[in-house]
Amino acid sequence: MSIRQIIKYLLPRTLFGRSLLIIVTPLILLQAMTAWIFYDRHWDTITWRLASSIAGDIAHVIEELQAKADENWDRYVRAAAEMENIRKRAARDVEHARKYALEGFGRDLLAVKDSLEMGLDAAASADADALREGSAATLKLLSGTLERFGITEVDPEGEPFDPELHEAISMQPSADVEPGSVLTVVQKGYTLNDRLLRPAMVVVAAEVPEEASKD
Repeated sequence: MSIRQIIKYLLPRTLFGRSLLIIVTPLILLQAMTAWIFYDRHWDTITWRLASSIAGDIAHVIEELQAKADENWDRYVRAAAEMENIRKRAARDVEHARKYALEGFGRDLLAVKDSLEMGLDAAASADADALREGSAATLKLLSGTLERFGITEVDPEGEPFDPELHEAISMQPSADVEPGSVLTVVQKGYTLNDRLLRPAMVVVAAEVPEEASKD
């Protein structure tokens, strides 16, 4: 039983209890003063130990955060270096593609040039039929080269006029084809893999006036 419990029990009951209270009270005060003196003398030590413990915990947390920051920085540096390498490789690939995109096309065109040169060399001694055959062979060679690289002729004579592929330079009445159809192809058009390179220049058939048709 503690001193406080003894006082609480005896105080309201007996004179002895009141006397005991007079005796015990100084003891309580002495205990309190002793505790105060102890904490007063050792306050610096207690404070230092508490501060040291808190400082140690903070230092540990700081070390963990610093390690994490160093790890993230290292990852960032490596990622940045990798992105720079990718950018440089892409730039080299684009430059290479720009310079040599027509390499195969140019190589095939050399055969056409060779054919034209041979035709010119033979023109002095060849007759008209031989020159015509040579020109036809060169044209066939050139057409084949264009087709291999996706370049296709647009020759729409007799077909309905298509503003996406054709360009009308005039209209001419005609009873031979349907009105709105291509009557004459003045200049062929070309597409590259279904993308228009040059529209076909055409004359479009118009409806024949009634007076002209009666005549």
